[in-house]
Amino acid sequence: MAHTPHRGATRARLPLAAIALTCSFLVVPAIAQDKRILALAFLDHSGFDSPHGCGCLAFGPLSRIFGRSRGQREYWQLDVGFRDMLVSTLDDAYGYEAISVEEAEAAMRELGVSARDVRKSEDARRRLAERLNATATVEGVIKSFKQERARGMYRKDVSGQTGGGSGSIAATVEASAAVGVVGAYYRAGVEVDFSVYGRTGTEIMAKRVSRGQRYTSASVKSGPLEAGMSDAGPSAHIGPQPLLPPVQGAPVVMPEALNQIAFGRPGWDAPDTPGRPPNFRRTLLGRVTQDVMAELVREVRERVGPPLPDEDADEPAIVLVGKVAFIETDTGDVYINLGTRHGIDTGDVFRVLREGDAITDPDTGERLGATETPVGVVEVIEVTRDRLSRARLTEGVVEEGDVVRLRPAPDTDPAAGADSGGD
Repeated sequence: MAHTPHRGATRARLPLAAIALTCSFLVVPAIAQDKRILALAFLDHSGFDSPHGCGCLAFGPLSRIFGRSRGQREYWQLDVGFRDMLVSTLDDAYGYEAISVEEAEAAMRELGVSARDVRKSEDARRRLAERLNATATVEGVIKSFKQERARGMYRKDVSGQTGGGSGSIAATVEASAAVGVVGAYYRAGVEVDFSVYGRTGTEIMAKRVSRGQRYTSASVKSGPLEAGMSDAGPSAHIGPQPLLPPVQGAPVVMPEALNQIAFGRPGWDAPDTPGRPPNFRRTLLGRVTQDVMAELVREVRERVGPPLPDEDADEPAIVLVGKVAFIETDTGDVYINLGTRHGIDTGDVFRVLREGDAITDPDTGERLGATETPVGVVEVIEVTRDRLSRARLTEGVVEEGDVVRLRPAPDTDPAAGADSGGD
């Protein structure tokens, strides 16, 4: 009987230990939390206004005569377009989460500050960063944004006549042909002054980023035969019949196509589909603008982190993080905000986790992460768009807004990863 109390105490402790062990699996602190970055609308000091809309100016001094005209911004909105492209670049980069425009505007209304206040006031930036839990705030001034071109064309008509025969028999043969040579040289350039502010609102980086690209093409046409050469490769066809495979990777440079894009307005970044304007990223100006954004993200990484994962590390890093965007009521299919742009394939398996309590640095107040509860597993069954995929729920119950994570480890049983609770 002397051991009875001891056995009773042991039985009492066992359920508590089991509960604690279960909780340790269900609630797991996030190992690495994406840094939240706020991107403000850019200021446009480029003088981009052009009656052509696309800014396809004559090359060199001629652009002053034929190129620019004030007050005719009917096509592109650079201030919004640059911000949206920066947001997209941050979302695609490892370790970052770009704060949405809607979230930022709501926070500014609550604080009673405007975008101008945020640009001018250190205190306004600090208050907004704290409200949004932003690691850094980025603003930019577009100093130069233009595409120049020089074009040349040569055309020569060739005709000849020969006659032959004797007496009353004669024959006349006429031959005519036109030979044309067309060449074009395009140069796109973008220059932006960036400022990056830390969580306290003070400036931690100021940098001017300037990038440029060129594109040349030439073609010769004689009758139905046309052959061309460009930086993207050769082309040739007779009439409508191609003699070589279509050229891949050529940028969009023609003013007519550029004017259809309406950069900075809804749909400018939509996937290429028949009947729709080309995606801005396919243009020469779009490629240069993306280079500028990529350089900015590299600079931000140097100042505020996080470092890129070590490819030689034994433990592979999580490279894809998204969220549940929508759940189909009838079928139960789950849509996530990751797609072709992120290299998603059918069959990819994601763990689904629900964020809980925030974890902050006790010294600086910076948000370090949050607890996460594994709630399910989904498998991609269709990649529908560049930032959208449809998945089938294979385990658990999920909700819109839940986090999805893909680890490129050779896990054969995704459910086992959810049970382990580790990242």
